[in-house]
Amino acid sequence: MSVDSIKALTPDLVRPLVAYCNYMDVVGGTIWGPRTIPDMELVLVVAGRFTYETAEMAPLTARVGEVIVIGPEQRHTLREDSGGGRAAISCIHCELSTEGRWAVEDYRPDPLPPALTDTHLDPTIHDLFRRCAMEVEGFALHRDALLSSMVAEIWMRLARYWNRDRLPRLSHRVEEMLAYLRDHLTEGPSRDSLAHAFGLTPQHVNALFRDALGISPGTFVRRERMLAAYRCLREEELSVKETAARMGYEDPFYFSKVFKSVMGRPPSAVRLRH
Repeated sequence: MSVDSIKALTPDLVRPLVAYCNYMDVVGGTIWGPRTIPDMELVLVVAGRFTYETAEMAPLTARVGEVIVIGPEQRHTLREDSGGGRAAISCIHCELSTEGRWAVEDYRPDPLPPALTDTHLDPTIHDLFRRCAMEVEGFALHRDALLSSMVAEIWMRLARYWNRDRLPRLSHRVEEMLAYLRDHLTEGPSRDSLAHAFGLTPQHVNALFRDALGISPGTFVRRERMLAAYRCLREEELSVKETAARMGYEDPFYFSKVFKSVMGRPPSAVRLRH
């Protein structure tokens, strides 16, 4: 079959048919493979470190928050490689379309995904993997439709990273401003402090952010602080009080209010339960 005759499946057209999902701790040194599986597999590293190998490329090291995309019929080896401490992954086996198989070229994802994607800036992806694993275990009403919807969202969120080269590049000045804000995140930098640091008026700073990102500097800072807070709660398993202090908030109750307004849920709902 010629490449031109293969259906290009863009992220907005994905309608996954989900076969299996899990969310599990992994014993140190566990190895899967060499093996070949018939459908595509997404592997999110929840804790620890894993090595992914194929004959076509050099070994890849996958860390917390990174997603491995294993294509159908791709011979590979996946190995837990943390060297101690907790290791965990979440896996999804699926086809991206209900109308054919990727392995026999009924369709081709467009863009083709890289083998490894760093998703640590999008905690929603982690939650979606966890929810898929919970949903697949039951037989509740609309189970298959919910699974398909969640995996489609995961795929579209991953595609945002793959498509970055197609987006307009930020100006050097805006990139410097973003770096400054991230470096001073726990101080809660304001539009005025940013303007002072770069010798601009606050109004000019606002205009630069609106044009480049479509949001204000304040919105950017709140979102970045709460994403960092999410990682403290979920990955480092800090308490709400500890996380508030880490992020520069003296009042944990005010921190919780801001967190909920940005993330859509209170920080207590994010922490892992053992």
